[in-house]
Amino acid sequence: MQTTLVPLRALRVVLGALTGGALIAGLVHESPARIAVAELTGSGTRWTAAWSTDVRPPGTAAAADWSARGFERETLRQIVPLNAGGDRVRVRLSNRYGAQPLRITALSVARSAGGPAVHRDSVRLLRFSGAPGVVVAPGTEAVSDPLPFTARARDRLALTVAYARATGPATYRPSASSVSYRAGGDHVTDAPGRIFTDFSAAWYHLARVETAGVAA
Repeated sequence: MQTTLVPLRALRVVLGALTGGALIAGLVHESPARIAVAELTGSGTRWTAAWSTDVRPPGTAAAADWSARGFERETLRQIVPLNAGGDRVRVRLSNRYGAQPLRITALSVARSAGGPAVHRDSVRLLRFSGAPGVVVAPGTEAVSDPLPFTARARDRLALTVAYARATGPATYRPSASSVSYRAGGDHVTDAPGRIFTDFSAAWYHLARVETAGVAA
């Protein structure tokens, strides 16, 4: 019987094809913001990454880059464009490059009304295992509980985070495609945008917004 030798390069291609599918779920958070990626959870819910971005270590201390300093007793409102809709949303927060636990006091979602303003009747508070806030360990991510919220593709959502305690240098995405806004104190449910006087072209502590179900 003649033995057939498989070239090493061909073997690598075969192994890559077999393992590639298993790697996709772990890499979804690094998908470009314009790509929607769906995954089926153990509960049978099909969640779609309606917006996602790769995150980076803290950058410079430039005036418009808040990552080196981080946040303390401040509220950060960030605008993200969705590529897929649904009737439920959840948000993934990242502390991948943080050197200390990231303490989030509260997080809300709303429809953007332009600039830092949001539509008042759309403001909803997200929860984490039933709690209003969450502590994200260094090097990890946290996902919010599913929230009933109708969202459509091309909607612009405002995600507003309140930080009571110092975060330290922040995991972030520089050169964002939309502006983020900052204000002192806790304004996580404020609809008017006039108090958000500082702005930055970056996203901070955000990894992904996921949707499930069908938008009405």
